[in-house]
Amino acid sequence: TGTILSDIHLLIHLEKLDLSNNKLVGDVPEFLAHMQSLVLINLSKNDLNGSVPQALRDREKKGLKLIVDGDDNSQCLSGS
Repeated sequence: TGTILSDIHLLIHLEKLDLSNNKLVGDVPEFLAHMQSLVLINLSKNDLNGSVPQALRDREKKGLKLIVDGDDNSQCLSGS
């Protein structure tokens, strides 16, 4: 329960971030796009809202696997 904390960006060698099923709320933070070692981000089955930041969409085009709730991963719909 809670939001995605910015301290995660300090894990500079992190390759896979699975925060699914954690009852997270709020927006998907843009700083995740700047974590260059990440190849997978799973944010499914949370209560996130809003749009996925464009910087993450751009990273997806370069091979990042992004998993969020929603029809096309551009919107974060409630997982409940």
